[in-house]
Amino acid sequence: MSPVSVRHRTPWLVFATSASALGLLASTGGVAGAAAAAKVDATHYTVTCTGLTAASVKFSQPQTTAGTSTPSPATDTLKAKLSGCSVTPTGGGTAVAVTGATLSGALTNSSSYHKCGGSNGVPIPITGNLTVKWKTTPKLTATSSVITGSTATITIDTAHSAATFAVAGASTTGPFQGTDSGALDALSGTTGAGSLTGIATACGSTKGLKGLTLSSPFSGSALTLG
Repeated sequence: MSPVSVRHRTPWLVFATSASALGLLASTGGVAGAAAAAKVDATHYTVTCTGLTAASVKFSQPQTTAGTSTPSPATDTLKAKLSGCSVTPTGGGTAVAVTGATLSGALTNSSSYHKCGGSNGVPIPITGNLTVKWKTTPKLTATSSVITGSTATITIDTAHSAATFAVAGASTTGPFQGTDSGALDALSGTTGAGSLTGIATACGSTKGLKGLTLSSPFSGSALTLG
C-alpha cells in the first residue's frame, strides 16, 4: 500500500509547489518586471520640435490700428501642442523618444501701447514663464521644462502674407537645458499663409485684434530647447 500512497501524493505536492511559485511571480510581476524601468535625467539634453498645432496667443487687451496714447501692461496667454520632437542626449546618455508635448503660459510686456504692427520686428522685453509638459519613453526624472521669457517679437511676413510670433528665452529649468541652462531657447509660430488681411481687418475694427492663431513656422523649428 505504501508505493500506491506515494504515487498519489507526489503529483499533488508538485502542483502545490508550482502554484506557490506562480503566485509569487504574479504578485511581484515576475523577475523581468520586478524592477521598474529607470527614469532618465535629461537635464542637459537638447530637444527640437518642428510642429506646432492647436496653438493660440490671447491678448489681455485687444490691439487696434490706433493703439493707446499711454502705455500699460499687456499679457499674452499662450497654449499649444508640439510635435515632431527629436531629443539629443549628451555624454552618451540614454535615448529618449517624445510621445507628446504641450506648452502653456503667460508673458507680460509692462509697457504696451496695444497697437497692431507698432513693434514690427522689434523684440519686446517680457516677463513670465512658459511650461512644456513632456510625455516620453522612457519617462524622465522631471517631466516639465519651465522657460523664463526674455523677449517676444511679432514680425510681418510679406512673402507669405502672414505674421510670425516668436519668443526668446533667458533660461530654463527642468529637462532639456543643454549646456547653457536654456539661454538660447526659442519658440516660433506663424499665423498661416494669407492670414494678414484678416488680421488687418480685426485691427481696424472697434473690437480690435484679440489674439492670434498659430501653426508651424514656414522654416526652422517651432521649439528649440538647450
